[in-house]
Amino acid sequence: MSSDPHNPFIARSARSVLMARFAVLVDADGRVLDAHVAARSGHEPENFLLDGALVEALRRFHFLPAHAAGHPQRGWSTVECALHLGASPQAEMQPRSQAGLSDRRS
Repeated sequence: MSSDPHNPFIARSARSVLMARFAVLVDADGRVLDAHVAARSGHEPENFLLDGALVEALRRFHFLPAHAAGHPQRGWSTVECALHLGASPQAEMQPRSQAGLSDRRS
């Protein structure tokens, strides 16, 4: 990614927050079996690279699995990622799921 402040992607991202959503399939033991982009952070080439890197990072996460009748279950979860780019870059990933999955990074 270019660091040129005149690059349209850099200029836009310095003023805004990039949002992306990912679908994550978590096994009963908390391992990520599948992850893919559900809603991209944008349509520039840099966004595709960024979204791909976030999918790879999610594949290394370990989640607390959903439970049904007291037993861990495989289930899909949605993870939303807000990227605040600019002078002090920050990334925030929030798992959201009706299946009750929560993030446990290890």
